[in-house]
Amino acid sequence: MATRDKIRAIAFSPNGQVLASASDDETVRIWKSSTGEEDCAPLHDLQNSVRSLCFSSDGEYLAAGSGTTFQVRLWNMRTRESSSVVIKQGCSVTSLAVLSNGSSLFSAGRERIRSWEPQTGRELPGSLFIGHSGWINSIAISPDGHFIASGGDDCTVRIWDVVGGVNEVVQPQPAHSSGVNSVAVSSAGTFIVSGSDDHSIRVWDALTGDAKFPPLSGHSKSVRSVAISPDGCVIASASEDDTVRLWDAQTGDPVGKPLQGDDGRKNTVAFSPDSRWLASGSDDNTVRVWDVATRQIASFGPLQCEHSVAAVSFSPDNRLIAAGDYGGFICLWLCGSNEPARAPLQANYNGISSIGFSPDARRIFSGGFRDNVRVWDVENGHQLFEVEHRMGLFCAVAYSPDGQYIVSASDDEIIRLWEANTGAAVTTLLGHTDWVRSVAFTPDGQSLVPGGEDCIIRVWDVEAAVLLASQIEHNPTASLRSTPVDADGWLVGSSGELLLWIPPEYRSHIQIQPCSMIIGSHRVVLTAEEGLHWGERWTACWRSGTNSSA
Repeated sequence: MATRDKIRAIAFSPNGQVLASASDDETVRIWKSSTGEEDCAPLHDLQNSVRSLCFSSDGEYLAAGSGTTFQVRLWNMRTRESSSVVIKQGCSVTSLAVLSNGSSLFSAGRERIRSWEPQTGRELPGSLFIGHSGWINSIAISPDGHFIASGGDDCTVRIWDVVGGVNEVVQPQPAHSSGVNSVAVSSAGTFIVSGSDDHSIRVWDALTGDAKFPPLSGHSKSVRSVAISPDGCVIASASEDDTVRLWDAQTGDPVGKPLQGDDGRKNTVAFSPDSRWLASGSDDNTVRVWDVATRQIASFGPLQCEHSVAAVSFSPDNRLIAAGDYGGFICLWLCGSNEPARAPLQANYNGISSIGFSPDARRIFSGGFRDNVRVWDVENGHQLFEVEHRMGLFCAVAYSPDGQYIVSASDDEIIRLWEANTGAAVTTLLGHTDWVRSVAFTPDGQSLVPGGEDCIIRVWDVEAAVLLASQIEHNPTASLRSTPVDADGWLVGSSGELLLWIPPEYRSHIQIQPCSMIIGSHRVVLTAEEGLHWGERWTACWRSGTNSSA
């Protein structure tokens, strides 16, 4: 076997009968394994130096990746003819691999692995695997087709979950494999519950961030809302599969059969303060109330709204039930009856996304679709003030247990803290990388727990966040801790200055104070105290005899 230039890649066919080789002479050659003779004329269609070769699992085609044209070309191994399919990776193709069922062709290059449909050259949805911080030199698929291993210039070997659809390194793992729609904190502050588009409910230890037990499975569609009974015994979940389910909070076991009673998608659930009742809001424009102990429909209700019900809440004194609908109305009823407490309040015309009462039950807040946060006097129905939250697609809102703060979150990825009595801005929390759909305070009011589309649950220290807001102007460390990671991995200061570059594998899992915990993943913690040097003194990190670093 001989060619006219350097050999860059070789691959055996699955049956071992032929060997393919790629060379800097811009050819791919096919050899008979038993004799070493060429099996056909050289394959020329790539017209450039080939860096990687791979046969399909059935031996029907050969894929070749170029180092300079940034393409993958395919050849039919029965006819030895080039396929019309051309895959354009956008950078040098350093390695190729094919799933055993032939459904996906994986190509590696700089910092990322991509997946393609070999029959059409179409890039597969959710196919981008990012984590390496340099060129990837080799990839291999496990025999069962569940994982890809990759090795690169960053001196790491990484393992990726293919089957689960989670385009992350197997470690660290996100809290869910799809977006988090709802979070709730137990009244004792000992555990956190999250519901997700991945159809599951998860329960986390609030002190360690560890999962208390495996995901609670039973829903067949997205979980829209979760709630925990005030006595800490029962978890409720509402789903797009038109059911409400109850779970034992101590074991994770299902409690009875799913609660049904209407034909609409379940959007929201809430427990009464005495843990006796569970209210659910649905697309059939009703709020239904269930007896938690018997899991039967209550003697009162269903409570009727004008539009699909998006949010529901009991007042802390257990006197009222409130619901917000997609027509922008807030409806109020006396708990235990079908009697309206007052005429509906028209908050907006786009719909209510979030609703709740102040701790003293004298005020009610609403967060809307493309609307500001509004605060109302329950007794007279007057709007007290509105908070100029960015009018995003969706807004989640919560009151702190002591009534001091209101928190709002939206699809702009920013969490905002406001003074509850005046609506004055207090601080912002940055770190989520996608739409924040739900937010809750811990019972002591010391922490915030949001969840969203980035699949990661962060816990924020409220006191530290408020203190940090007053320090940013004079303290570079505070600025470092309060800035987001931009698309290129830089922590950026308030004036656009580059503060610190974060490697790709750390960016989704960075924990910067006042974020006190990241749930569902290993955490990357930044600390910068005595070792931080900035401004004209930045070279002090290399002082002779010291080991400090910026």
